[in-house]
Amino acid sequence: MRKKRKKDKELQLAKFTQYLASGFSRIEIMELMGLEANEFDSLYGKFYEGIEREVQDKTTLRLYAEYCAKKGKLIRDLESLKVALQSANWKNGQAYVAAVRTQSEILDMMIKTGQELNIVEQRPQEVLLVDGVDARELDSEDLEEAVLEELKEAQEAAGQFSKKAKGKVLALYPQKD
Repeated sequence: MRKKRKKDKELQLAKFTQYLASGFSRIEIMELMGLEANEFDSLYGKFYEGIEREVQDKTTLRLYAEYCAKKGKLIRDLESLKVALQSANWKNGQAYVAAVRTQSEILDMMIKTGQELNIVEQRPQEVLLVDGVDARELDSEDLEEAVLEELKEAQEAAGQFSKKAKGKVLALYPQKD
């Protein structure tokens, strides 16, 4: 009798997990399973206890691999959707663009998560400093001015060590007469 009760509770938790994973709301699950609020809360707690145990038993690499596998399935599903949309004579171009964008976002999430977990190498961003400022933040006029200032400073420094450095940098682009 005790084994039957245990099996019934396991089946109830499995059904609860299925409904929860399918996106049903608390109220929907309670109605479908005939649960009271305290019964729902108890199953909800058991559901997350199981997940915590499972997560604690796995390495970071294994969890990330499982995460990527699940995201990979989403990407394949989106690829199938794109093919179906193409064969529908492009009647809904917005849906196709949304599928492409979603695929890109999923890939970005996978890379970012891997970097945060120190599984995927994160390369430092290249920054071009001109006059101590990130050149990407300057408009073209300010960039020209900063480069010209850098050239003048370089010429002054070269003039202190070499007699060959003659003349002065007056403009970034030579003026035509």
